[in-house]
Amino acid sequence: MSRLLANQNTLQMLQGVEGLNKWEKWVFEKPLTQLDNECEDLWLERLIHTAMAIEEQIEFTESQPYSDITVQKSEVRLLTNRLRDFIDVIGFVPTNEGIEDSEYLKPLSTKKVIKKKRTYAQSKLLQVLTKKISENNDLSINDIWEYLYKNRDEELYNLIEVISVSDSTSSTAIIRWRDARTGTEGKSQTRKSMASAISKIRRTFKK
Repeated sequence: MSRLLANQNTLQMLQGVEGLNKWEKWVFEKPLTQLDNECEDLWLERLIHTAMAIEEQIEFTESQPYSDITVQKSEVRLLTNRLRDFIDVIGFVPTNEGIEDSEYLKPLSTKKVIKKKRTYAQSKLLQVLTKKISENNDLSINDIWEYLYKNRDEELYNLIEVISVSDSTSSTAIIRWRDARTGTEGKSQTRKSMASAISKIRRTFKK
């Protein structure tokens, strides 16, 4: 890669990753799968921030004057391929810019997607939360919980089907759900864990 790095990128601002060498190790060497000592909330936060930083670097690289356009395209391709790795692992690219719809990620069908059922199913619930918050960043856990409760036995965004939701304000209240495509039941989530995920996703949408 070029020795240039986008200033104040997401990894620098939110994860304290300073300098190109550390940035490259975080982006290219850290596994995208959940680490043994990493809780799910921190894992999801890491993936979101990493994908956003890659997106920022792609946009930065494309905006720079290059004497050799081939080198510029090569760097964009390298970053794009790393984003494709997210799709292989969790089924989508977790950014708030809709980067999965960008031209340089098409056609996605050229690369076979291999997913573990449990990880894929979990990611579908994250996608639903992200989509709801993208529509209204002010939604609270109460709003989300009421939305899920009212849509029991319904498919949401063609991603998941809500099986059951505890009608309670307790932090231990549970949501059960399944993958709308495969019928695989995902990992049940407590209201507390959902509130934590919502808080992290909401922060990524703030400008």
